[in-house]
Amino acid sequence: MQTLLDNLKLKGRIYVTLTRKVTFKGTLQKSERIQIPKLIITEFKLEPSQLLKVNFSIPNRFKGWQSFYAKMEKAGRIYIQKATLSLWEDERASLPGCIVEVTLEPT
Repeated sequence: MQTLLDNLKLKGRIYVTLTRKVTFKGTLQKSERIQIPKLIITEFKLEPSQLLKVNFSIPNRFKGWQSFYAKMEKAGRIYIQKATLSLWEDERASLPGCIVEVTLEPT
């Protein structure tokens, strides 16, 4: 058990996998992707193979929360599926650069 804790320690902090909801605000990048902050990636030791439930909303163009399941890329980005963005089809060209609110949940 002690060796497991030693493996999870880094810089005096203990890191655990995502066990609760985490909410953050980010910018919608081109190609419909969102960058997860490095602090969240390192604190919860997120792995690219880990399946996450993603809820997101665009506060300025509120059309409700959209949910989908995704895996994070190695670079820490999540792609939003085109079917999920279909609500904003009429505004799609102006979406990159928008502030989005994102909630990550464990599956």
